[in-house]
Order: sequence, then C-alpha cells, then structure tokens
Amino acid sequence: MKINTPRNIRIKSEINITPFTDVVLVLLIIFMITTPMIIQSSITVNIPKSSHGTEGKNQQFEVVIKGEKEIYFNNKSTDLPTLKNEMTEHARDMPDIPLVIRADRDVKYYMIVDMMDLAKESGVAKISLNVEKP
Repeated sequence: MKINTPRNIRIKSEINITPFTDVVLVLLIIFMITTPMIIQSSITVNIPKSSHGTEGKNQQFEVVIKGEKEIYFNNKSTDLPTLKNEMTEHARDMPDIPLVIRADRDVKYYMIVDMMDLAKESGVAKISLNVEKP
C-alpha cells in the first residue's frame, strides 16, 4: 500500500518556547510575592504586644530600632545623620506614605521619641508604631 505524500512538506525544526515562557512568568510572580515577606522578616525584633493594634498599609517605609546603636531604614543599617537625609528624601518623594517605627520592646522610650522627632523634622507627615497582637 502506497501513501501519497507531497514531496515539498517541510518538518518544523523550531523550538516552541511558549511553555518555557509560562513557567518563567509563574516563577517571577512567585518571587515577587514572597520577596517582601523574606526581606521584612530578615531583621528580628521582639516588638511589644497590643490588643488594639490595626493592620498597616502595604506601602510604607520602616525604621527598625534594635538597640542603642542598631538602627535600620528599609532593612539597611544606617546612622542618625544618614537616616535623617533618607527620611527627608522619602518624605519629599512620597509624602502620603507613612513611616512605621518598629522597635524592640527593650529599647528605651526616649529613643522612640527621638526617632519620632527626627521624622517630624524630616517632614514625615504620618508616623505609626508597629505592635504585635497577643
């Protein structure tokens, strides 16, 4: 039995990258969702508990106070003069985004007040304190 096939049929020798692109996009979305959670939890602070705390917004910039000399701004270690400059830039560029102060429960109260004063001097309009629900 003879099968008639035209002689000028060509076999496609191209690589189909559509499934590969789908996998890469799914991985990109997964990394975009999980990265902020990983970065946020990289600096561990024993924050105080409050039964009346509320959920914060997703867009915020954060100051973490771990001790007398350990201060972080958006997960980067910093000192007070640099911190004031960075807060001034953020307050000028994004005035509606709140500053969240996340301090260890063993940090002295005056340090939190000093940080709030520094934020107000820098032009930050909204300041909140991070607490943990019991």
